Amino acid sequence: MASETLFEAENSETEVAVKKEECFHCGDAVDNNQYVTDRKSFCCNGCLMAYRLIQSAGLDFFYDKNQNPDLERKKISLDREKFAYLDNPEIASRLIRYEEGNTQAVWFELPAIHCASCLRVLENLHRFDPGVIKVSVNFEKRNAHILFDKSKISLRELVVLLASIGYEPSLSLENVMSGSLGKSNKKLLYQLGVAGFCFGNIMLLSLPDYLAGSAELEANLGEWFKYMSLILSLPVFFYSSNAFFQPAIAGLKKGYVNMDAPVSLAILATFIRSVTDVSLGFGTGYFDSMSGIVFFMLVGRYLQSRTHTSLSFDRDFKSYFPIAVDTLVKDRFIPKALPELKKGDIIRLRPGEIIPGDGYIVDGKGEIDYSFVSGESAIVKSEPGEKVYSGGRQTRNLLTVRLSREVAQSYLTSLWNKDAFKKKSMDRMERFDRWGRDFTWGVIAIAVIAGLVWLFIDPGKSFDAATAVLIIACPCALLVTVAYTHGHLLNVFSRNNFYLRDSGVLNILAKPDAIVWDKTGTLTSQEKFTGNYRGEKLQDRDLIAISSLASLSLHPLSQMVVDYLDTDYQMKVENFAEETGQGISGEVNGKSYRLGSEAFIRKSEREEVRNGSRVYVEMGGQYYGYFELVHQYRRGLLPVIKAMKSKVKNTVLSGDNNAEESHLRNVLGEGVDLKFNQYPDDKLEYLKKLKTQGSKTLMIGDGLNDAGALQQSDMGIAVSDHLNNFTPASDGILKGDQLERLPDFIQLAAWGQKLIAGVFTYSAIYNMVGIWFAVRAELSPMIAAIIMPLSSISIILITFTGVYYFSKKLKL
Repeated sequence: MASETLFEAENSETEVAVKKEECFHCGDAVDNNQYVTDRKSFCCNGCLMAYRLIQSAGLDFFYDKNQNPDLERKKISLDREKFAYLDNPEIASRLIRYEEGNTQAVWFELPAIHCASCLRVLENLHRFDPGVIKVSVNFEKRNAHILFDKSKISLRELVVLLASIGYEPSLSLENVMSGSLGKSNKKLLYQLGVAGFCFGNIMLLSLPDYLAGSAELEANLGEWFKYMSLILSLPVFFYSSNAFFQPAIAGLKKGYVNMDAPVSLAILATFIRSVTDVSLGFGTGYFDSMSGIVFFMLVGRYLQSRTHTSLSFDRDFKSYFPIAVDTLVKDRFIPKALPELKKGDIIRLRPGEIIPGDGYIVDGKGEIDYSFVSGESAIVKSEPGEKVYSGGRQTRNLLTVRLSREVAQSYLTSLWNKDAFKKKSMDRMERFDRWGRDFTWGVIAIAVIAGLVWLFIDPGKSFDAATAVLIIACPCALLVTVAYTHGHLLNVFSRNNFYLRDSGVLNILAKPDAIVWDKTGTLTSQEKFTGNYRGEKLQDRDLIAISSLASLSLHPLSQMVVDYLDTDYQMKVENFAEETGQGISGEVNGKSYRLGSEAFIRKSEREEVRNGSRVYVEMGGQYYGYFELVHQYRRGLLPVIKAMKSKVKNTVLSGDNNAEESHLRNVLGEGVDLKFNQYPDDKLEYLKKLKTQGSKTLMIGDGLNDAGALQQSDMGIAVSDHLNNFTPASDGILKGDQLERLPDFIQLAAWGQKLIAGVFTYSAIYNMVGIWFAVRAELSPMIAAIIMPLSSISIILITFTGVYYFSKKLKL
């Protein structure tokens, strides 16, 4: 009894009874004082739990409206049994996209993500539970890539944790079993249909007003029509208008007005006045105007939504990079496009290639780098029969895998984009949010002032002036201009085999300060060259063994050796190893082979000056000779670099010797820096140096050996002749034969930025002119409702037409 009394005394100190008030977390009314702590009341245990989690994680900014003006106050319902099905291993395995030891990774769609503060909370999820390792959020798609330790937190507990802080994942039995998330929302289309049907009929019923005095209409017909119009307006007001009311109310609950508030006020005012006029016999009301406002605004919103969807930056493999993988077809491995891969297909992966789908090793030993998936660079070793996961990169030896699930159309793309939402994008979003709120308050203030002024001048015009201002002025067109223009630009680029992972790099592409070029495989073609072998004679079996070894490397010189030897048969290579930028080694039928640079084979500190590149050969520990490969530069590329040097600094970095320096200097002239004998680390340091000088750098390389430099640059473009050497280090992938069009791509990106500035100016003028006529009571609410969505449609047409015209001018 004493202990119970003591407990009650301690509890009374920490949980102080307060008067009935709103819940500190969600804002709902508190019915009793059952859940009280820190002198704060909560409506339920779920909200109390969420508060304690947020406080324990040290995320105090969450409840501070100054730091988190977009605070989402949402009631938390903690039904832990709701997610019990996630304890089923078979169902859980359909959501797990990667697993190694205790580490697992999942993708979740989180519809509650709505502002920059949500990103801060989710990216600090590890502070709620130490079992969470890392969270990467894609704001545009409202999903998150979560890496967690299953020994500390289960999948079910992770979902409960997210739900407890207001970010419940969008899961259903259908999408869990299919392995996909999300479904289309047709509500907007239904609302538009209802509004269109009612608006059309109300307009017909309003004919007596427009045709007053007509002998063809009986005197009492208008009286019936106005009541029918009232009935038809009800579904428009209570259903279709929710597209504006719900976001506006949600914004008010967060403590600010959003861009839907002015339109909602106009709809509400028009409906109330119309009902009042009909009820008191003052007139027929403005039901046609009210329904017209809703209909035309919904038309604009629907078209805007469709356009944004069609320009979505999270596209499938075909839109980004049509990479292929060797697939077993009738006893032969042939390249097969990733979208065509099926469950059960047997694929062959060379070192450096990415595993496109989950599967089990059939042959070979996996030494897989999952840093693309997990962020950890440790190599995971896997034996035949063990499972491997999509997104891992095979680093050594040949690996044969049987796919256990079909390749997800957007999974690798999502991995590529999971860190794409950088701080700059977050700052821009916050800036747009603040600007939108300030604009909305300004519109409301102008509407109130216009209404009051006309109340004293001509009361009959007061309502129309205030309502027209609320409708005509909207910053939506301003805010979507960037997304529409960038979306059209990305479509043009992809049509020309230039694939960008997101639109954030277009500003760099439009005006780079420095362009850094790799030579081998970038300036030179992997497909056009002349080759010779010089040294001791090689037996046919040795030539086949050398070709088999070289085929395992994705380095351009290795592929050139394979093309030069042109053997029809391949041998199994064991103990394959590759030193980046140096050479490769392995064993075939118990005999050791090594291919690479002179320093790698002969331990020479300095290579002799010569034309072309050499790949030296060592067999059984004995040096035999070398392949001499004379590169052919890509058609028209060197003159392009020469022409660009007056506009931007150009540098060529090459791992080869300086034999071709004089040739390049004669072609390129002065003003282009030429640096030879550059190892990957040297290229990386050069990029760092440019960055410290404040230069916006564009790096163009082969995507594998230049991965570090590509990642270090502000924008990295991986060049590939076959579009199957994808690298997550790059911001874009460009097919080799399109490299000479780089100046056109840069010019189109620059014109795109000017187009955005022009459309911004147009939108600003539209808003100022519209408000001018509205405050002068020269613009009816109905006309304003027609003009407003037309502005959004005009933005779509201007951006599309502008990008189309520029692309045709450049012949892209």
